[in-house]
Amino acid sequence: VRLAVAGAFHTDYMSPAVDKLKEVLASTELSKPRIPVVSNVDAEPHSDPDTIKEILAKQVTAPVQWETTMNTLREK
Repeated sequence: VRLAVAGAFHTDYMSPAVDKLKEVLASTELSKPRIPVVSNVDAEPHSDPDTIKEILAKQVTAPVQWETTMNTLREK
């Protein structure tokens, strides 16, 4: 399904933002979440703060796995 969007979000056109985001994430302390974070990059639950940071950087250019994420949430 094609969506009308206002920008090139979740595409390679956003790649210039990835390094800056990684820099900010490196200086940001994340605690282990009480409830695993289900990523829209791989539709899997994650609890490790370093993994979550990696996924946050990936989601800038990765396609959103909306349906797969919703199925993961439904199964949990």
